[in-house]
Formats: sequence, C-alpha cells, structure tokens
Amino acid sequence: MNKSKKIAIIALMSAFSIILATVANFQIPFLTFFKPDFSDVPIFILSFLFGGKYGLLSLFIVSLVRMLTGDVILPAAFALRMSSSIVVIFINFYNKYRKNFYLFALTAIICNVIARIPISYYMWVNCYNVPKEIFINNMWASIILLTIVRLFINITVSKLIFSYLLKNRFLSKLEN
Repeated sequence: MNKSKKIAIIALMSAFSIILATVANFQIPFLTFFKPDFSDVPIFILSFLFGGKYGLLSLFIVSLVRMLTGDVILPAAFALRMSSSIVVIFINFYNKYRKNFYLFALTAIICNVIARIPISYYMWVNCYNVPKEIFINNMWASIILLTIVRLFINITVSKLIFSYLLKNRFLSKLEN
C-alpha cells in the first residue's frame, strides 16, 4: 500500500475519532455516572490495521485537536488522552505475537489505569479544585472502575470490527 493511501486512512480515522468524541457524548439511562466514549475505537482499529506508529500518530493528532478545541485548554487533559498510547503499544505487541489477545488487553488496561491515576488526581485537585479528601475517598474508585469498563469495551469493539469486518475485505481491496 502506498503512503498516500495510508495518510488518507489516518486522516479519515482521526476525523472519525474526533466526530465520535463530540457526537457520541450521551448517557445511559440507568448509569448516568457512566459516559461512554468510543473515540478511541478508530485509533485502536488503525493500530490493528497498520501498527502502533500509525495509531500513535492518530492519537496524537486527535488529542491535540481535542485539547485545542475543548472548553478548557489543559495540558493535563492532553496527557490523559495520550494515556491511550499504552493501549496502542500493547496492540502493537499483540500484532507482533498474535497470541493471548485478552492477556494483552488486560495488561494494557491495568497499565493505562495506573498511568491515569496521578494525571486524574492532578487534574481534579489542581484544575477543578476538588478537595483531596473527596478525590481520594470517592473519585478514585469511579475513575478506576469506569476506565477499566470503558477501555475493555473499546478494545473489544475495535478487535471485533477489525477481525470480522475489516481484516480480509479492507486490506485486500487496499492492496489492489
């Protein structure tokens, strides 16, 4: 596949990720505290298709655009978005070894959660002025649990879309 096709696909998936970040901002009726965010799915699919460096490039572009067009420009928000690079790196490892997908996914989720805790703490306590006690007593559990659920859903959806819809059809058409 030539570079111009890859660049076009990276741009398309990055744009789709930004659209998903803004449009798919809804709440589930009985789980009002859980806001699904499927904006990582196109980035993860891109990582499955072409490898980690293209996923990281798309993630960087999307994170930068979201930070610059958001309500509040916070470097901590950029760092929080870029924590998904851990998942992209683990997808790259999975692409290389093709074994134990859910073991790679679980490891990626755990590493992502560990990386997000100090970033979330800094953002909530220093930027949004939430008292430390409230964050430590209440928010850490919701941040950890919601991140685990959200990432598991996004990784699984990305893998299913890649495996069943794109892997054979998409790649064979692009190479022709």
